[in-house]
Amino acid sequence: VLGGSGGCVTPIGVMRLYFKNARDLRNVETLGKSDPYVRCLLSGAQKARTVTWKNELNPDFDEVLYVPVHSIREKLTVEVMDEESNGHDRSLGHLEIPLKDYIVQSDAGEYQVNDKKEELSQTLVSGPGKISKGTLNYTCSFFPCIPTIDPEEEEREKEEAREEAAALAPRPSGESLSVSESASEHKEGSENPESK
Repeated sequence: VLGGSGGCVTPIGVMRLYFKNARDLRNVETLGKSDPYVRCLLSGAQKARTVTWKNELNPDFDEVLYVPVHSIREKLTVEVMDEESNGHDRSLGHLEIPLKDYIVQSDAGEYQVNDKKEELSQTLVSGPGKISKGTLNYTCSFFPCIPTIDPEEEEREKEEAREEAAALAPRPSGESLSVSESASEHKEGSENPESK
């Protein structure tokens, strides 16, 4: 839902994020180690997440997540979190993925597949200009949505085509009169003795 409209906006495509691993994550636990997972936020709302790696600062996620996107202006944030059994999960750092680097339109206005699978290694940040400890290794791709026909819309179009075909179809004899038949009936009717 965009702009609080309450309606559903059709996505332009999906971002495919492959999270290979994270290295040298910050330990926020007093006993043991952090329990990291990765989550994807689109304009601040969580859309997907990986499984949690318990007691691990170098998790090998090896997991693919798909995030539907509706506009190039949306903000895609990837955040590594420490899962807590009591209380709120804590951020271990995040990074921003600029959608404009992946979403491109052709001259005809169609969105293009961007599947380079270039492995990226980014240092996590904890705020504007604040570098956090840890690196996330991942790939990012974009796949546009393929237009499909709504089954109800398809049925309406078929019904309209049937109605149009029926309106244009020739009628069986006797159902309508041609101009010559109409004229001959009129002539016969004027010679009818009862009409005189």
